[in-house]
Amino acid sequence: MQLLVNTGQVSSSDALDAHIRTKLTRALGHLGERLTRVEVHLRDENQLHRHSSDDKRVTIEARPRGMRPITVEAIGGDFFQVAGVASGKLGRALERRFGRRA
Repeated sequence: MQLLVNTGQVSSSDALDAHIRTKLTRALGHLGERLTRVEVHLRDENQLHRHSSDDKRVTIEARPRGMRPITVEAIGGDFFQVAGVASGKLGRALERRFGRRA
């Protein structure tokens, strides 16, 4: 499974990148062989304006082998927290999808 983290215009850090990779590995580790690629996109909705409490967006797209991609999204005030929420959502969504085909 290839894992890509796209930060775009967001200021990122090694700590945030490691946190995202850890959360995804925990949520998807047992499914890794069934996925070809996982892409994470970070966006700060109000980067140039005043900050609100829910301006951080994390979108994660997973590409299961032989199936359509699946995308989840989470919004909140902190990228670390939002990445954890999105990783959990993706893990549950993939479990449901794979469960239907098993």
